[in-house]
Amino acid sequence: MITLTTATNDFTGAVSLNNSGANNVSVTDANAIVLGASAVGTGTLGVTAGGAITETGAITQAAAAGAVTLSVTAAGSDVLSEHAGEQLQWCGRVRRHGCQRARRGPAQHERGRDRAGARDAHQPAQPDVAVRQTPRCAARVHDDCGGGNATVTAGGAITQGGAAVVTGTSSFTTGAFAVTLTNAANNFTGAVSLTNTGANTVQITDVNAIQLGTVNIGQNLTVNAVGITQNAGGLTVPGPRRSMAGLG
Repeated sequence: MITLTTATNDFTGAVSLNNSGANNVSVTDANAIVLGASAVGTGTLGVTAGGAITETGAITQAAAAGAVTLSVTAAGSDVLSEHAGEQLQWCGRVRRHGCQRARRGPAQHERGRDRAGARDAHQPAQPDVAVRQTPRCAARVHDDCGGGNATVTAGGAITQGGAAVVTGTSSFTTGAFAVTLTNAANNFTGAVSLTNTGANTVQITDVNAIQLGTVNIGQNLTVNAVGITQNAGGLTVPGPRRSMAGLG
């Protein structure tokens, strides 16, 4: 077990975390943190920082490992985990300071960024989330309160365990696997791009209106939202079923 969670920790150089077995790993930094190449066991992995979370090498979890929680407590901080050798068992939780304020119901006005990408002048610059997992690992989005853009690239199925709230653009890319983002509280403000291959269905839900970006998939597409529009990216959907359920 590795537990380095004192709130005043301040790691200047890259931090590598290595253990084995069913032992949890957690680390806290009062400021930004840089993760070095790390290999952990089947326990959970938690990283909390007062600034951006970035990395210099791949982070590898053992098979059937616990959830990954990446938390930033300062507004405007990025979470960038996109090393080509990443083998996280899933992208567990991405949480940001104040993310609950980003949640909106169907009757509330859009704020922060409109469908064309223009930012409200009263809103601060928002951070990005980028998670890339290759070559064989699924990605699981859980309580993703991305303030900026969200990019998820996986070598397996893309699913979710909680609502995704993203004020910028979103991109979900995998190979011959399904993409299932059907939490009823999802709220994608910017354009959503979706890519997969083969006979694998793509399903996405938005509590408000949704704008589709570039969609290039191998099979069926199902979209449920209050309203459905698209940008100039175009839709390539060869499957026999294209279900678009707009309630507005």
